[in-house]
Parts: sequence; structure tokens; C-alpha cells
Amino acid sequence: MSEEEYSKTIALQKQTAYRYKGKAVYKYRLNIPTDIIEKLGWQRQGIKLRIRVVKNKKLEISERDSQR
Repeated sequence: MSEEEYSKTIALQKQTAYRYKGKAVYKYRLNIPTDIIEKLGWQRQGIKLRIRVVKNKKLEISERDSQR
């Protein structure tokens, strides 16, 4: 792994968002560790992110404004 690359293992968390017609509707969370957030410079609250599914079931996450 090069100095520019940094990785950690995180867990996908499933959470009940609300119930509709007797059935649970879920949302999913990825909690990103603070040290990774700091490396990305995403400390400000309410930052808008864009998430894309790319080949081989991988995710690409970036700041929304940087993709314009």
C-alpha cells in the first residue's frame, strides 16, 4: 500500500428508519472513522457527498461539488 493509500475495515449497519403498513423500512449506515474524515478534509457538518457504484461492486464516494 502506498503512502497515499489508507484503508480500514468498517461495518455496514442496518437500522430501522420507520414502520409503514406494519413493515419495517430500513436505512443503512457506514460509519467512517475520524482519522479518515480528517485525511479527506471533510470535517465541516452537512457536507454533500456523491456515491456511485463502479465495477466489481465497489463504491466511489466524493464531494458533490467537486464532480461539476
